[in-house]
Amino acid sequence: MDTKEEIKKTVVTEPLKEGIKWFLASGCTLLVLYIPAVYHWLASRLSFWLLLVTISFEFLAISVLLSYVFYLRKKLIELTPVLFHKFGIQWDKFHNSYCPKCSNRLGPYTKFYMDGWGFQCFHCNKVYYLFADDGTGGDISFQDAIKAVQNQNAA
Repeated sequence: MDTKEEIKKTVVTEPLKEGIKWFLASGCTLLVLYIPAVYHWLASRLSFWLLLVTISFEFLAISVLLSYVFYLRKKLIELTPVLFHKFGIQWDKFHNSYCPKCSNRLGPYTKFYMDGWGFQCFHCNKVYYLFADDGTGGDISFQDAIKAVQNQNAA
């Protein structure tokens, strides 16, 4: 399992499962309070203020749960990098390189025997070389690529 999947599982999936359980439990309790027969039965057994506190607590629990779900959705969006394609690979706003095929982080920029310099994707087991986007298809140095990516992010 890669890091994106681990982050999604720990930050979003597990809390959402628990949140849905709590939502269903509190929602069912609130639904029971709105059934007229049960409401009248409870109203005859409880004082008005205690009944009002119970209903208020249920609404508070549901609103807190919904705000937590929205918070988790926002965190998921923040943790998912926005990638753009340049020089044959994908980049994020922090100038990290990603595989154009599987969108996982690429290995370091290293020399591959006689083929030249490039990035290796350990998930796809493929080497990606930097090439110019001007249509010539020529090689471009790593420093020039980083400068161009920085200029694109600044614009």
